[in-house]
Amino acid sequence: MKENFPVFNNERVNEQKLIDSFKAKGAKDPETQKLLIEWTIDQEKLAELTNDYALAQINLNLKRAHLYLAVGEIEAAKECLSDASIQAWNEYRDELYDKIVSEINDLS
Repeated sequence: MKENFPVFNNERVNEQKLIDSFKAKGAKDPETQKLLIEWTIDQEKLAELTNDYALAQINLNLKRAHLYLAVGEIEAAKECLSDASIQAWNEYRDELYDKIVSEINDLS
């Protein structure tokens, strides 16, 4: 079951802009890092608007992992997936935990 998250109308950084910056300038570029921080803040605001904050936080880590995968940052993606798996485990979301672990294993 996929949860619909609210749209945050004041989102400063869209994902494509962030992905383009990662690809063009790399992860360590100060401008890319600034965009990543702004994107993260926006995503955290979205999470706060949901009825299930814990699930929204897990999904934020998954979204961040998939963003890293899109730009070839495999180790960073694995870290985010690991964080998401710990969160899912701690929240007793066994099915989600299993899916995340499977995704981690697919990257190994």
